[in-house]
Amino acid sequence: MQSLYPGLHGLADHLAEDVIVHSAGTVPEFNGTWTGKQAVIERMAHLDRTTRRTMKVDTTSIVANEHFGFVMGRLRATIADEHLDAPVCGIWRFADNTLAEHWEISADWHQIDTFFTKTGTMPGNDRSHRAELVHQHVQKHSHQAALDAQANLTVLKSLYPGLHGLADHLAEDVIVHSAGTVPEFNGTWTGKQAVIERMAHLDRTTRRTMKVDTTSIVANEHFGFVMGRLRATIADEHLDAPVCGIWRFADNTLAEHWEISADWHQIGWGVS
Repeated sequence: MQSLYPGLHGLADHLAEDVIVHSAGTVPEFNGTWTGKQAVIERMAHLDRTTRRTMKVDTTSIVANEHFGFVMGRLRATIADEHLDAPVCGIWRFADNTLAEHWEISADWHQIDTFFTKTGTMPGNDRSHRAELVHQHVQKHSHQAALDAQANLTVLKSLYPGLHGLADHLAEDVIVHSAGTVPEFNGTWTGKQAVIERMAHLDRTTRRTMKVDTTSIVANEHFGFVMGRLRATIADEHLDAPVCGIWRFADNTLAEHWEISADWHQIGWGVS
């Protein structure tokens, strides 16, 4: 992981043949799912050409275990005189010593989308002026960002392992994504009440034994990352599966969550 960033050069050497990359922006460069090593390589080559090899992720955190790698930082690129500087994070899932799956997440998809759709349409002076405004904004808010990062980390540490008190921190329009195979872990839950009801169902199903014993919790002003093991007991059956998750913060609330496992089959068996 540390060898790949910031420029992701040499990425192809580590990709699985059936690698999958997910991105949820709105422009073609960052919207869709790329399946297979060749498709991912071609997409990266396109981004390199578009940005004249200026695109990079300047990382502030890299965390990894045997199942997952997490990267947090800022996506930067330059096209003509237009500069991109957006908060991003990503998760890599490892399998058989390769990069098998990747999720790309931003706290400001609008900025990324605007950069790729409007670049080249603004006069040079306007582009330079906007770049300077972006720089001033980052500098001005750096102290507040540090305070927010600490507050977000405190919230996450207070929630795990049992996620008790989660409702107190959820945004009203929170979204939770899970990609398992059983109803409890397959779908998208939208809205605070829907997420609370799902968690209550999981509590009843596991008799309040479900927890995530964490090995890593990191956070900045935009994201929080949790890595560990999902554990629960139903009757005499015990679940112990490797998991990780990303929380996106907005307005001091938990606004969006992605649940990821290196063994969805084990989770499906455990709760079915």
